[in-house]
Amino acid sequence: MNESEKDPMVFTYTFTPQETAILARYIRWQGLPDGLERFSATIFNTVYNAMTIDDVEQFFNN
Repeated sequence: MNESEKDPMVFTYTFTPQETAILARYIRWQGLPDGLERFSATIFNTVYNAMTIDDVEQFFNN
């Protein structure tokens, strides 16, 4: 039995690259509620690892 079968509030979702980018921009400008720091860090790490430094600067300045 996996964790999602134990707790109906646990789920798995795979973000598309576009969804990840949109979410990263949203978090950058709007923030997220307390308690979602690990989720936010995961989004930013994913974006940063997929882009060059120039890409990241341009991404967050738009």
